[in-house]
Amino acid sequence: MGTVLEKLKKYFDKPLWVNRITYYLLIFILVLSGFAIVLWIFYTLIPNFSIIDNTAFAQYNTTELRNMGFFDNERYLISALVQSLAATIALVVSLSLIAIQFAAESHSSRIIEFYKRNPDMWILISIYIVVIFYGLALLKVIDIGVAGINMEIAIYVAYFLGFFAFICLIPYIWNTLNLLKISTAIKWLEKEITKENILEALKDSDDIIEKDPVQPIIDIMNSAFERNDYETVRNGLKVIKKNTIVILENPLEENEEKIIDCIIQHIAEFGIYGANKKKEIFVRDRIISLYEIGIKTIENGRKYSFSKVATAIGEVGQRAAKNELEITFDVVTKLTDLTEEAIQKQEFESSAQTAIKGLKNISIAAAENKLGKTVFNVVKRLEELWTQAIERNLKIFPGEVAETLGYIGIKAIKEGFPTVASEAVQILENMGAVPVEKESDMATSWTMEALGNIGAQAVKNNFLGISLKTVEILKNACMNLPEKKFGNITWAIVKALKNIGIQAAEEPVEEKMLEVAINALEKIRIKAAKEGLEYNSEEIISSVERDIGVLEVIKTQGQLGGGIGKVEDEVKRALDKIKDMVSKNRKPDLNNRILLSTMKNRNIRDRNN
Repeated sequence: MGTVLEKLKKYFDKPLWVNRITYYLLIFILVLSGFAIVLWIFYTLIPNFSIIDNTAFAQYNTTELRNMGFFDNERYLISALVQSLAATIALVVSLSLIAIQFAAESHSSRIIEFYKRNPDMWILISIYIVVIFYGLALLKVIDIGVAGINMEIAIYVAYFLGFFAFICLIPYIWNTLNLLKISTAIKWLEKEITKENILEALKDSDDIIEKDPVQPIIDIMNSAFERNDYETVRNGLKVIKKNTIVILENPLEENEEKIIDCIIQHIAEFGIYGANKKKEIFVRDRIISLYEIGIKTIENGRKYSFSKVATAIGEVGQRAAKNELEITFDVVTKLTDLTEEAIQKQEFESSAQTAIKGLKNISIAAAENKLGKTVFNVVKRLEELWTQAIERNLKIFPGEVAETLGYIGIKAIKEGFPTVASEAVQILENMGAVPVEKESDMATSWTMEALGNIGAQAVKNNFLGISLKTVEILKNACMNLPEKKFGNITWAIVKALKNIGIQAAEEPVEEKMLEVAINALEKIRIKAAKEGLEYNSEEIISSVERDIGVLEVIKTQGQLGGGIGKVEDEVKRALDKIKDMVSKNRKPDLNNRILLSTMKNRNIRDRNN
């Protein structure tokens, strides 16, 4: 029984014309039944009681009854009833409009459309119009005798309809109060979030339109946000997330990417808004929702949508970091968790690189705002992502991780986080060995370049320990290369050491740093000459083009020329460049010592040969 009543309640609560008309018809039947019961009681208690066979109508005609004043009481009562009904409906409509205006001002102007489509007010107005005009018509003919002996029934019908009209106010007011609850409006607005409505809103038009089905819910959430109404914000977010997931779970359709992009953009903008207001609880909910949507994009193979979700999380996290919010740490965790899920499918490798860029932006913003814990978290999570990428035999993704670690290491040094930079160097050292074993020399080349960039920045900021560590790692990496001619890796190491050496020549750092860089390059030249290492310039340029851009490719072409080049020659050019820089910035005696060190290494090479 309880289940049946609950289903009926849900049916009648739906703001549909059929449902509500059925609801008011049911009230009409109940009121009519009540009148019938009352009349039955009268007939039972009063044996001579009769409506149709009234003695006055049986003995006198209408004219005689009118002259006797028989209809005066009925006319007065019906007139008072009509006036009461008119005053009541005017008051009810006025108060309803005031309530709608208040709701629109408090939440969203688009909510007016919700109340305009609500059938209750129109049904109530229709009932009152019918009853009022019936009463007016009855007043006109009450003493003319049109109804004959049934005039008494017509009068009773007027009383019954008036009572029914007043009774209808009870469910109307109850329903209106429910409609004023913002959760009810959100449920109604949820039905408007359809693919067709979103696509219609995305169409370019010069007309002023209000068709975006997501924007009214966002407006309600913004208003609730200002009042710290967490529950309303959460309910609005649930509705948006649920409908997004429904779209993703359906088969891929045309223009779906635009639809998902629109919804994700709304969620991201609200998350950024929350970060700007420094409300971490609201930011957390946005991130969790984006994460859940991102999981669905992976499960359903939506690579483009995943990229959009990853970008959105990155933007929210970056803004949270700029506002120095501790929630940034959790944003990093969610974004890396999502990326881990993505790289389990090889077809998501390129899309997952978007997440890596997001992590880079978050870490840079976190470093600038002294969120060292967050930056360290990014570094450690990147190490986990790299490990999984290697296990999945991904080709490009590990290099992206290495490059990002390089950026983070540089930023950590600039902002005074040597511990983070040292951790990044240590991770890069571990990364530099594994891909070689799996014959992924391109990823290793990126790792070496990242180490070189960190080392050069460490020299510039006078972090001698970090710069010496990077030089040692680069030198050992080259010395430990297997017999296979991984010339491209060696070229990347030479380039990295050259950058460190040039930076050391330009900066007033300890002379030991410069000598270490020179010695490392000399040892590499000995190895290159002994093993005949070569590099493929086309492969290197192709890598740069994919990773950096056209301008850097032009520079690289100028450095490499074309075809196959000798690593030994590249080392010579690097040493010459460093020596030129030393001549410009150092004392002559230092240049002489470097020259002696170089000649000593050459003698060692000659003896080995």
